[in-house]
Amino acid sequence: MTSLGNILKEKREKLGYTLNDIHEKTGIQLRYLEAIENDQLDIIPGDYYKKNFVVQYASVVKMDGEKLLEENKRQAELAEKERLKKEQAMKMNKPKKVAPVSPKPATAATTPEQKKNRKPVIIFCAIALAIVTSLIYFSPKLFQQSVETTTTTTTTAASITTTSTASTTSTTTATTTESTTTTTETTQSSTANNSGVSQNTVAPGGSNLVVQSSTANQIVYGLGDAFKNYKGDYNLTIKVTEPTWVRVSVHGKVILERTITDKVPTTIRALNNANDVTITFGISQAATLTLNGQNVAVPTTSRVETVKINLAK
Repeated sequence: MTSLGNILKEKREKLGYTLNDIHEKTGIQLRYLEAIENDQLDIIPGDYYKKNFVVQYASVVKMDGEKLLEENKRQAELAEKERLKKEQAMKMNKPKKVAPVSPKPATAATTPEQKKNRKPVIIFCAIALAIVTSLIYFSPKLFQQSVETTTTTTTTAASITTTSTASTTSTTTATTTESTTTTTETTQSSTANNSGVSQNTVAPGGSNLVVQSSTANQIVYGLGDAFKNYKGDYNLTIKVTEPTWVRVSVHGKVILERTITDKVPTTIRALNNANDVTITFGISQAATLTLNGQNVAVPTTSRVETVKINLAK
């Protein structure tokens, strides 16, 4: 049977489109388009985007993406049933191994002379066993084990806060209390600023950033002069108008990767000693980003966009 990827690829080539043409019309990254044509949908993050990308691709080549997905699912189920059927048949046809029965060797009768020769050996074994038992009983220290207790001290370099109107649960490394926020902390080798309060009267924000570089899929910001003497934390808040996949990295370590909803703003608090924060949006057109309450421009040239903010002064 022809796979979903082959059907879309053949129709694309028949219409004279290249993958770049599909990319320009849909905003889907080339690597995800290649994954669709190679039937490697697992490369695409999340079921929502798998379905969404296939439907968009199919729409460009004038095909029904929903029907293609249903047929692909049906073929996968048939293939799995066929595999299980063959596996069961192989188990039933596999010959059973019968263990050979070895003849029991004849036991020779023990003569009085042999019994007499065994007595010294038995006595020696009994004495050795008694000595070993005594050592074990009277020397317990030989079998004691020492346990070293190691204390690991970690400090937080970033935290994630998801704010909602309903009462949720706040989770930290020490206690659990009722609150209106849910906080998850990750550890880094840096000094924590527990107060989280800026020493400036007014914290600089998104309007004080400068563009360092910009490409089709990524924009890189740096800190402007207003941040020169800033000692407070960096609070970045993400809001979306529809469910959107987001990945956030601090110091190059991923601290958040999930689909967030339009009803729950998410705030990332990076400490003043953080080097950088990188945020990738699955649907850039649906996302807004603020730094310390001031807007940070998110490019919308491509569907998937990355915003990186270098925090090193």
